[in-house]
Amino acid sequence: MGTADHFAPYQYAEGLRQDVEHAVQLSSVDDGARWISRIPQLNFPHAIQILDWYHAKSRLHPVAQILWPSSPQCQAVWLGAQLTQLRGGEVKEVIQTLEQWATPTASEVVCTAVGYFWENRPRMEYHAYRSSHLPIGSGTMKSGVQQVIQHRMHRPGRGWKRTCATGMLFLLCDYHSNRTASTKPGVNFRPSPTILNYTRGEAGKRRAGILGRGVIVVMS
Repeated sequence: MGTADHFAPYQYAEGLRQDVEHAVQLSSVDDGARWISRIPQLNFPHAIQILDWYHAKSRLHPVAQILWPSSPQCQAVWLGAQLTQLRGGEVKEVIQTLEQWATPTASEVVCTAVGYFWENRPRMEYHAYRSSHLPIGSGTMKSGVQQVIQHRMHRPGRGWKRTCATGMLFLLCDYHSNRTASTKPGVNFRPSPTILNYTRGEAGKRRAGILGRGVIVVMS
């Protein structure tokens, strides 16, 4: 419902609420889009940045289909070999394999994959991440969004005004996060401007309650 820059301070505030600055190890799983990855890099520069495993894998599927369009078996064998190397931390080997196929006459899909893996290689050390018990996929989060947000907000026949939808989203998040004790019933929703004037590094000043939800419209 807003831009990435509008979302950024809310992510930062939630991080303070969860006390992430005292986490022994912090990681952020994102896809390859720069506009997505720059937000956690800005908010939590000390976090380990991880490229979502599904997005990395999805870049190899079309390459296999291009290389062996009429042989699903060859596609599966080649893809399996690349994924094994990728899962084992051999990112350079995967890139070298892709470069061998990225000839001047090669498909744009193959050439684009080379650039994608080369640019994101620092975030693809999956073997090290798994050894440190860090998540390499965002499936759990996406499933939560589907179950909590999409199921409620996208029911057939629903037409939401922005103000009411925002209030409902806050209610859903509070309810499923067991924070309903801090929810204030009312007739209007006014997000506090405090969240838009935050300064990183003031963790001691901005703890729980930084979101300043105000009052919320309850819509069934």
